[in-house]
Amino acid sequence: MLNNLEKKLDYKFKNKTLLKEALTHPSFQKKSLKDKTTNNQRLEFLGDSVLNLIVTEHLYRKLASFSEGKLTKIKSVMVSKDILAKWADRLSLGKYIILGKGEDSTGGRKKLSILADCFEALLGAIYLDSGLQKAKKIISSFIKKETELIMKGKYGEDYKTLL
Repeated sequence: MLNNLEKKLDYKFKNKTLLKEALTHPSFQKKSLKDKTTNNQRLEFLGDSVLNLIVTEHLYRKLASFSEGKLTKIKSVMVSKDILAKWADRLSLGKYIILGKGEDSTGGRKKLSILADCFEALLGAIYLDSGLQKAKKIISSFIKKETELIMKGKYGEDYKTLL
């Protein structure tokens, strides 16, 4: 089943444990003490920083005429829970997340915060598995598409008019 996710990512994990950890929500770990898999919180922490670096560099290079303040506004939209959940949905991450029964029964696979956190954890896992360049390559299409939507004013201010 995880092979399908790897196909969507166009990336094959060398260390499958990282992939499983990235997909394991804390609710599963608490309920399944026999399974020694750690949850995705540490990878999410790492993935958040990797994402911020990649997005910041992309915006810095692509929007050279924008002030730091405008770049910060655009970045905050791009790394928001809503956008990350949308990216997770493009990968159908919800069906791969390993949840505890309680979280699963209350619709956890569709919760924006869980999807966003899982996306960040997945990015952190890719970074550990293959480095920054591979992580950048994998999410570049997400970032480019979102930058275009933001510039067209899909999320409020029309930044294209500021160029």
